[in-house]
Amino acid sequence: MKTVIKWSDDLSVGVSALDDDHKKLIDILEQLFVASFAGVGAEQIDRTLQDLHHYTKHHFSREERVMEEYGFPSLEPHKFQHEKLIRQLDEIEARVKGEAEGNQEPSNELIDFLREWLIGHIQEYDHEYAAFLKEQGVDDPPVPAGAAHGG
Repeated sequence: MKTVIKWSDDLSVGVSALDDDHKKLIDILEQLFVASFAGVGAEQIDRTLQDLHHYTKHHFSREERVMEEYGFPSLEPHKFQHEKLIRQLDEIEARVKGEAEGNQEPSNELIDFLREWLIGHIQEYDHEYAAFLKEQGVDDPPVPAGAAHGG
């Protein structure tokens, strides 16, 4: 069976807890992919999307706290990207609920978008703070447990 994303070291940001978060997000995307093509029904797909949404907010909160603690200079633009991604997830959830009401499964395009959304964000934005932390001599900092995301 095709997988949505396979974890590889090039996705690592050098912060174990945040890498674990990314792996969890990949796992949830994989669950969504499997649910979409296994005919499990709209309720399970909706629940999986809610899990993705919730865990994404949790992860973004943790990530922002690390960037804030170490004085990452691009924190505000990064937070803006997080807020944009949360809005996109809101739109996706609404779209999927609409499709579910019409007995449609999420499309391949939707799954592809979510995959690109996650990989693109990690490789473009998260690697930026990873490089900053490395330049500051910060190696695998502790990450707070997390709190509700404000965006």
